[in-house]
Amino acid sequence: MLAIFQRLQFFKPRLVTLGIVFLLTAASASAQSTDVRFPTPITSDEISGRITPRDVGDARFTRHFYTFKGREGDLVVTVESTNLDGAVDVFTASSLRPITKVTLYGGASATQSSKSVYLRGDESFVLRVEGRSGGDADGTYHVRFAGAFVPLAATTEANATEGNAATSTKPKVTESTAGSTADSPTVRARGTRRATATGARIPETAEERVARLAAEARERAEVEARIEARERARTEARERREQQARERRDERNRIAREERARRDAARLKAEADRAALVRREPTKESDTAVPATRPPTADSSAAGIAPTTGATNRSRAARSSGTRANSSTTPSASPRRSSRAKRGAVTPGAAAAATRPESASTPRSLAPPPASSPRLIIETKSGVKSEREMSTVRRVTIENNMVVVVLKDGKVERQPLLNITRMSIEP
Repeated sequence: MLAIFQRLQFFKPRLVTLGIVFLLTAASASAQSTDVRFPTPITSDEISGRITPRDVGDARFTRHFYTFKGREGDLVVTVESTNLDGAVDVFTASSLRPITKVTLYGGASATQSSKSVYLRGDESFVLRVEGRSGGDADGTYHVRFAGAFVPLAATTEANATEGNAATSTKPKVTESTAGSTADSPTVRARGTRRATATGARIPETAEERVARLAAEARERAEVEARIEARERARTEARERREQQARERRDERNRIAREERARRDAARLKAEADRAALVRREPTKESDTAVPATRPPTADSSAAGIAPTTGATNRSRAARSSGTRANSSTTPSASPRRSSRAKRGAVTPGAAAAATRPESASTPRSLAPPPASSPRLIIETKSGVKSEREMSTVRRVTIENNMVVVVLKDGKVERQPLLNITRMSIEP
């Protein structure tokens, strides 16, 4: 008996060491999950881990999986690693859709990298640390979360409380209740089916089919609701953009109308000033004094009649009437002389026209000068300058370094663009 006790005392330190190693291994296994289906929950905003080197020639990566939740906002992930080659990835827990990635580079010194991603809503995520040690030393990593990070401490405690309550209230399974418990419908994930150990498919019962259809209907309703909300948001955004475009268009039209009204008012004022100026010019001419003597006309100069006053015209008219009376009473007068006297006599109508004062004539109205139409002016290097009314020009274009002028009569003129020094349209 004493010998057995002495042997136990000899193995006691070794047993204690083995126990400590076993406990550390169990703790590390519980803290770091290597299965994506059962990730380790993150209960704080920092996690740390260690990856041991693999055997020589083994190129596989070691993977650790964690789970956490995030809310709407910016999620910041900061990774510090030492002697570790690999990456830190964040996926959605529902579909494993990649969200962000931080690449790790091995080295003796510690490296730090940070990534930020915007989360649109509350969702669960999976963090995967994938890497391998670059040498014989262990690789370490330290991950910090900030921003929209939500730890799973409260969720884990709530799940544990619910599990304890369910365990305390769960009825014992007896022979009488075994059948009803086994027959209760279960809802499986979509796309999965029951099978035997050999792979044979197990047909689902009516209760399971009803439960599956109800779950699919709920999922379909949720998807339709999300699609409807997304379409409603898009419609509202499109209506806001259209409203803003209409407001900008109305503002431009208002500014254009005001500018057009201003130009029209300026044009009407200029036309009114020009018309007033035209009305004042004839009045000034009519106010000037008109001489009593009528200036000689072309007809009187050709007939050899000198300008006379009113008395001279009346005496000349009397002499001519007396001459006609003498010629009618003296038949022996020469017809040649009478005809000569008739040719030199002045008729009463001409005398009245000669004595008519100039002021009785109607004053002429000055017409406004015709508006000059714009002209096309082209000057060449040789000094030739051509001018054309724009009313005679149909089109002016530049084709293949040539200025082409098409007139309305069908004539086409071409001038090299390099030979032209100036081309303008001036009034």
